[in-house]
Amino acid sequence: ATTISTPVETSVVSITPDDKLSSTYPYVLVLVIMFIGMLLASILVVADKTSKAAFRNFTTPTSDGFHVTAAFITASLLLAAETAVILLLSRPFVQLDFTSLPTITLILIAIILFTFFGMTIGYLARTQEAAMIASISVGSVLLFVSNLLIPIEGMTSVVQSISKFNPYLVISELLKKSMLYGVSISQVSRE
Repeated sequence: ATTISTPVETSVVSITPDDKLSSTYPYVLVLVIMFIGMLLASILVVADKTSKAAFRNFTTPTSDGFHVTAAFITASLLLAAETAVILLLSRPFVQLDFTSLPTITLILIAIILFTFFGMTIGYLARTQEAAMIASISVGSVLLFVSNLLIPIEGMTSVVQSISKFNPYLVISELLKKSMLYGVSISQVSRE
């Protein structure tokens, strides 16, 4: 009688992992990259500007572009090493694919972008304290205008339109699609 009254049986299979850690991991990873990148780069730039060797470096025949490039490479490599350690330590706890090309590409884009933001803050600041406060302030604004704390649908239309240009939100959403759903590099590059 049951098969006659309900001939169709429906079963729902989830396409995302069951644990909440896997679905929020991309947001947390980009959050860590954002804050460490901006703080590290801005503090390194301010320390370079205020060091005792700054005048000696100023009088040498090297260009300012060389110093900026060296600071950028240093901060990026340090952030990449820290990110690799974070990924290795979190590997047993999160069952996500960290080795796909879109995932690695997005992590490198996040490292480069937030290092650039940190260096910009560092060149605008005069002291390390000012650089730290500015980095934390910029990071907090990017965090609060993202999808991590408050859903975008619950924000006003003005904030929703501003959040489209939030690099933290864009990179975390793309990283989530890459890690959870296996989106290809061509689909990531379109967005």
